Parts: sequence; structure tokens; C-alpha cells
Amino acid sequence: RYDSGQCYIGQRIGIQLRAFPNSDIYCGLANGKRNGKGMYIFSDGSAYVGNWKDDKRHDKEGRLYDKNGKLIYCGKYYKSKRKGEYSSNNVMLAYTFGIINYDNGDKYIGEKYQGQRHGMGLYIWLDGSAWYGNWTNGSRDGEGIYMPYSGGYSVGIWKGDTKIN
Repeated sequence: RYDSGQCYIGQRIGIQLRAFPNSDIYCGLANGKRNGKGMYIFSDGSAYVGNWKDDKRHDKEGRLYDKNGKLIYCGKYYKSKRKGEYSSNNVMLAYTFGIINYDNGDKYIGEKYQGQRHGMGLYIWLDGSAWYGNWTNGSRDGEGIYMPYSGGYSVGIWKGDTKIN
């Protein structure tokens, strides 16, 4: 815990899971500030998924979900302000955001497509280990970071359960 009331799990520089005093949660890349890919879950259950720059939403295709997990905006963000209009023809319309609780005690928090892990998300195993990154059709796919409960981390490119780079 830091003087600002924020609580960090993991690296202060690198991947963070950060809880704020107002109950908002951030998971993603950071170097003291939110920078790079990240998910921000607001206390009301709504969420932003996309890139950050100096603690501001900054992306050409950032995604905002309402408290029910419905995609309500996909488009450009600059200094946390929306720039442009949401397109109803966007393929992202089928995406949702939420939590999947598994019978074995594991949990997934992030983007979903047709009920599967798809997009950016955080998977937490019952033992406390976690993986944050991109998912495709329920499997890890692309950049991510694995943080075993025992400590440390492994950053790389993943395909399913295999780190390929």
C-alpha cells in the first residue's frame, strides 16, 4: 500500500494489479503510471480496455463497456476523451466484459466473445497464480505475463499453455 491509498500486487514497474480507494481496479502495463495495454474496472462494474499513456486512456480502438458488460463505445481516445463516434457496424459489438467463475475456483475477468475468454483478460487460478494478456477462443494467444503464486513473473508470447517467445 502506498500513501495515495493505492494497493499494488505485482511489480510497480511492469504489470500491475492496482486497487484504488474508490474501489476501481487497474490491471495492465505500468511504469509508475498506467502506460500500455490495460483494463480499468470502475466501481460500478463498467470497464475500459485499451492503451494508456501517462495515466490517460489513449488508443485508436479503446473499448468501453457499461456496468452490464455491454460494449457501448469502441473508438479513439486521446487524453481520456472519446474522439469520434461509435460504429454500430463494428465487429466488436458481439464482445462483452465480465467475470467467469469456474467450478474449480479459478476466475477470469475480462473481455468475452460468445461466452468464451476473448480479448484482454486476467485469469486467476485458485492457488493465486495469474496470467494477464490476450485471449482467443478461450486460450491464451499473444502477449502476456504469467505470475506464479510463488513469486516472479514470465513475460512473452503465448499460444495456449505454451510460451513461444
